[in-house]
Amino acid sequence: MAHSRTPNRFLFWVVIIGLAGRAAWAATDDTIPGVSLPSSPVSGSLNQASDYDDVYSVNLKAGQMLIAAITGPTNSQYDLYLYPPGSTKFSDPFVAYAEQQYYPNRFCYVVPANAAGTYYLDAYCESGTGAYVITYSIVTASSDDTIPGVSIGSSPVTGKLDENKDIDDIYRISLTAGQVLYASITGTTDTLFDVFLFPPTATDVNSDQTVAIDFRESYPFLLRYTVPSGLSGNYYLDTYCAAGTGSYTITYKIVAGGADDVFPGIALGPSPVSGSLNIDSDYQDLHAVNLYQGQKISVSLTGASGTDFDLLLFPPGTVDSAAGEQVAGSFKTSYPETIAYTVPAGKSGKYYVAARAYGGSGSYQLTYSIVTVKNSVRSWMSYQ
Repeated sequence: MAHSRTPNRFLFWVVIIGLAGRAAWAATDDTIPGVSLPSSPVSGSLNQASDYDDVYSVNLKAGQMLIAAITGPTNSQYDLYLYPPGSTKFSDPFVAYAEQQYYPNRFCYVVPANAAGTYYLDAYCESGTGAYVITYSIVTASSDDTIPGVSIGSSPVTGKLDENKDIDDIYRISLTAGQVLYASITGTTDTLFDVFLFPPTATDVNSDQTVAIDFRESYPFLLRYTVPSGLSGNYYLDTYCAAGTGSYTITYKIVAGGADDVFPGIALGPSPVSGSLNIDSDYQDLHAVNLYQGQKISVSLTGASGTDFDLLLFPPGTVDSAAGEQVAGSFKTSYPETIAYTVPAGKSGKYYVAARAYGGSGSYQLTYSIVTVKNSVRSWMSYQ
């Protein structure tokens, strides 16, 4: 499930149709409505030069859940798209998609009320050539399979996911502005279970944007999120099965954020600035500083032994460090972390230097300088 990617296949088809005239070589399964979906597993082949869509029609009832996954050859990128009843072309909006960079490439879709009908499952070749296999199941959805999910219980929360029958457990959790959510997930051997956090405005985990995703390379995966001002409400913690079948455990806590945890943070003091971070209870410190056009800020971060702290710079107007895009950042696994940024024309204002814990707990030190760059209107960005 690709929770935050923006598909670009519409632009792709505009180019292809304009250049080649697709109808001249289209076969029965190359366009909507395609052919009837056979029993699972479904085998076929795609070719990025001459046959990049196989379309299957399937009848679905309200409240049913379709779980579909595709695997393809090594060095290929085969995706799945689900188009709703009434669709006639690939530029029509789709309701679910799978665009992961690894196989099996999977999605889960629950048919809403009043949306029963014939859907169209499109196996699409983004790159590569060769055979594919689609596995799928159609089951009756449970209350925890879609937003708004079920109210989360006391920590720890346990459950079970199945890559073929139940790939999402969604928990509703009430959060207020200034609170910080700390969550982690572990799963049984040979599973890959993730957690994603969706905002109060979300209605569909297949299409809506997340506000936080987990990180780390192995269990326990960690998720941290600070609720911005004005965004109190019911959030949705999605436990997602990327692979495998088995049980999981979610541990979580909600703490009140301090003045340096939420925007606008605290004023950046004289260099050097000292502080401390804790991956489990105080993952981010925000330091506000006024910068003007032509000024260059250079910042260096060091941390205590055994820590992995990152350094970020957010622009004026940022209210949510999870959703906002930094203008500079350093994410190395060794110290010092360093960034340098020159304020471009029209971008004067209050910037935010963030020290963030990726691993470990302990003290840190920020050293910085601010100088004026003569006749500078360029923005220099440093990502290390």
